[in-house]
Amino acid sequence: MKLGRLIHRYQKFEALLKGVVSISNVYGKGNELEENFRKFQSATDGQTLGSITNRLFETIYSPPKKIPEPTNLDQPFISMEWRIEIKNPEMLARQRKKFQAVVEDRNTLIHQSLIKFNLESDTDCQSLIDEIDRQHKLLDPLSHEIQNLLKNHIDYIQALKDNPELLTSQGNLPDTVEIGDLTFTKKSQQLT
Repeated sequence: MKLGRLIHRYQKFEALLKGVVSISNVYGKGNELEENFRKFQSATDGQTLGSITNRLFETIYSPPKKIPEPTNLDQPFISMEWRIEIKNPEMLARQRKKFQAVVEDRNTLIHQSLIKFNLESDTDCQSLIDEIDRQHKLLDPLSHEIQNLLKNHIDYIQALKDNPELLTSQGNLPDTVEIGDLTFTKKSQQLT
């Protein structure tokens, strides 16, 4: 039972990572926005937990990307990037190691430990239970972190829907916008 729950948690964690990566860079004119978002979403389809974890650090935990500027502004252009800025390289390396440890633990469990597991051995059963408990303790905080990031994104989108003047202010945005317990700051004429 514990094993099934852990495998299910890994699948949910992978889906969360795919969701966060797919919203990390969304941009385009009104008619392109949905198509660009679908491209970002489809780019995560079929990626393994290891691959999507690498993408997480190429997107969410990396500096902002250069977004192609539109040449013809016949429609509103929207650009949203989601980033977690960790300026200290050692802290960023520790964060990456946490995610990599989850990937390695999951792969070892699925591809090695279960193959060697002896269902008839009390020692093997107890060792597996202990390992499952240990992996849950590593996975849960990272899963909550990603869930909170998605929740913040949803709150931000809802705030934009509830406050359309933020989108129509034509560059006259305040330097800081506070929505609930979130603070968004303007960088390079973009609300981030």
